[in-house]
Amino acid sequence: MVIASPCTGHGFKFAPLVGEVLADLALGEPPAVPLDRFRAESGVGTFWRDDAATGRNMLKLFRQGGALGVLIDQDIKGVQSVFVPFFGRLAATPRAAADLALRFGAAVLVVTCARRGPRAEDGHRLDVVEVPYDASAADREAEVIRLTAACAAVQEQAIRRHPAEWVWMHQRWKTRPAAADPSAAPGPEDAALRAG
Repeated sequence: MVIASPCTGHGFKFAPLVGEVLADLALGEPPAVPLDRFRAESGVGTFWRDDAATGRNMLKLFRQGGALGVLIDQDIKGVQSVFVPFFGRLAATPRAAADLALRFGAAVLVVTCARRGPRAEDGHRLDVVEVPYDASAADREAEVIRLTAACAAVQEQAIRRHPAEWVWMHQRWKTRPAAADPSAAPGPEDAALRAG
């Protein structure tokens, strides 16, 4: 199972912890906070992009029937991406969720989280949407782009419902598509923006 999730602001409940980790990373140091242990205590493993074993560990997880969560709402330098519509503009979007789903026949779920009310005791609501795809698509690259766009569209709908809860500080549209990139074909919202 692949879980494609946007980065919402709920992490700010851990602002002191996040601040310490970001300071360490900004200084080029490994985080002093044991994130791996913190997540493992909740049953969540961590795969680091810079770790040479990450690819093998992800494949092992899939072979064991595990679930992998992937943030696909960020423009991350050095991550293989495709351009899909997001809030009416083409955005470089990590393609790993679609690639892994097609390779392993895994279900793709978009999971979003929103507050139930303004007080901490109101709790949160998780919404889960399964995004179908054609596992036997003749053009796998086109299916990766279509599936990634479908996941981004579900995320966008959730963000539009709760805009204050998305982390808007990311430079989401910093990478621009090259004219020759097949995934850079304008989506319907792009055409509507040009017409309006």
